Amino acid sequence: MNGTGVYYLASAADKVFMPPTSMMSLLGFENTQVFLKDLLDRLKVEPEVHRREEYKAALAPLTGTGFDPAHRENLTSLLQTLYNQVVGDIAAARRLTTSAVEAAISAAPLLPSMATNMGLLDGLLYRDQVEDLLLEQLPAEMLRTFQLQQQKQPQVMARGAAEQLSAQLKGPRVSLQRYAVATQINTQWSAMFGDSSSNSSSSTTSC
Repeated sequence: MNGTGVYYLASAADKVFMPPTSMMSLLGFENTQVFLKDLLDRLKVEPEVHRREEYKAALAPLTGTGFDPAHRENLTSLLQTLYNQVVGDIAAARRLTTSAVEAAISAAPLLPSMATNMGLLDGLLYRDQVEDLLLEQLPAEMLRTFQLQQQKQPQVMARGAAEQLSAQLKGPRVSLQRYAVATQINTQWSAMFGDSSSNSSSSTTSC
């Protein structure tokens, strides 16, 4: 599971923490394309596609069984641009060199201790520890108000304690992110139509 986007967002914060039992999946980017020509041929469906130039590949999945050179070059260039931007921004935010960030991506997935040693994290804390850290930064009056709110609305406050604490602070903001489980398109395709390997083909380009 690729956590590059989540960490990219987190790197803009003043402090970045992860639970000691987690894993940093700073894996870079890839694009996986499902090509449906074989399936359409089996169904005797012939798509009508008008392709103006070789780099106009929006409908290539309907007419091909893999990346043609222009299509691959196009996607690779896009991924490389995104990769360079993300690496540069993370390096600037974390005060690292781009080479150090690229080394971390090449070594990923990273144990939290490794990520900390490489300068990607400021420490290893569980969610409740981050919330305690926030509480310590609240002025006494705000802390009393927050504690009263907790007593009146324990369920609501428990769900968003860190976010509400962060909103009351003057200065650093804290966002607690969880990785979302992404279901790959091939898995969905198999569930609907059976084994995708017999009906379609897929190719991947990455950087």
